[in-house]
Amino acid sequence: MLSCLRPILNRAGGGRQKSIDSTCLSPGAEDDHDVKILYVSHGFPPDQMAGAEVYTYSTARGMQALGHEVLVFAPAQRPALPEYGTIEESTDGVRVIRLNQNYSDLYRLEATYRNPAVDRIFSEILDRERPD
Repeated sequence: MLSCLRPILNRAGGGRQKSIDSTCLSPGAEDDHDVKILYVSHGFPPDQMAGAEVYTYSTARGMQALGHEVLVFAPAQRPALPEYGTIEESTDGVRVIRLNQNYSDLYRLEATYRNPAVDRIFSEILDRERPD
């Protein structure tokens, strides 16, 4: 897969390549296995519908349509559920794991981006799902 990214990397470095070969985006471009992709987003439809959320949704659906295994990790705010509980669901066929965060224990801003409980849960998901 890295050789498929070289045109992008070259362009970022000032190279003249304007696009990549579309076969690089299809399953088995360089080997015979599909890619297992984990997208991490600060929101995901239908809970949140703004620019980054819609972009992540569209990209995830597109990669899934190409045959890749796709998973999205995003927050949820469900007051009836326990803090830091996980919710596994599907949004238009895309598998989503939502981490419930009602911020009931929020006492300072740092806790919104540095949280050992969230780190532990995300690490467990990485270990279980093993994305490429």
